[in-house]
Amino acid sequence: MGHNDVLSPCTVTVSGGVPYATLVFKRVTAPWHAPSYEWLRTSRGTVYPVVNEGNYTNTFNQVPLPGLGSVPITTLSTAMSEPHEISYTLYFDPGAIPVVDSSGQSSQDNQTVNQKEDKTEKESTNKDKDKEKDKEKSKDKKDKKDKDEKNNSSKKKDKKSDVDKKSKTSSNKTKGEKDSKNLADTKNDVKESKTKSIVYAAVAIAALLIAGGCVIVLIKGAKK
Repeated sequence: MGHNDVLSPCTVTVSGGVPYATLVFKRVTAPWHAPSYEWLRTSRGTVYPVVNEGNYTNTFNQVPLPGLGSVPITTLSTAMSEPHEISYTLYFDPGAIPVVDSSGQSSQDNQTVNQKEDKTEKESTNKDKDKEKDKEKSKDKKDKKDKDEKNNSSKKKDKKSDVDKKSKTSSNKTKGEKDSKNLADTKNDVKESKTKSIVYAAVAIAALLIAGGCVIVLIKGAKK
């Protein structure tokens, strides 16, 4: 539409079987001012605008439409040196009109309700998933804790076993050392006893020899 645009979507109401639209034309290029339309006409009648220079709009309320779909309209523009009638064709989408069912709810209302239900169901599903995840995390933590406690218990047992082994080894070593010492002492005692016996025997033999020598000497002396 050049310098002006018609805002979409628009409001459509039905009264007495006739659809009425609220059409807002807005200036979209410089120089900035409200669109210069004196009136707007359809095959059902003519409507005059409500001008708003603050937001550069002309609003046509309750524009009577011959129907939905493609609707020809005519405006009188004073933007040029002389007023000119300009023709446009506006398309009103019938599919955008909500259909009211027997319950009194429109298709858009039903769609909104369905969306809310889907959203609620999705949130509920997500909550259930979050609960399952929390349960799995709790179970994993418990399994990990049990595993750590089991490992710690096993480590303590291994440590105690090592201590017992070391203690037993030390005890066996000490006992072996004592046995070795006792054996050595026994050998020394035996050796010492043998030495003493040899000495005693030697002394006895020497004494006998000496006594014998004396006897021999005495006997020889007696013969002389």
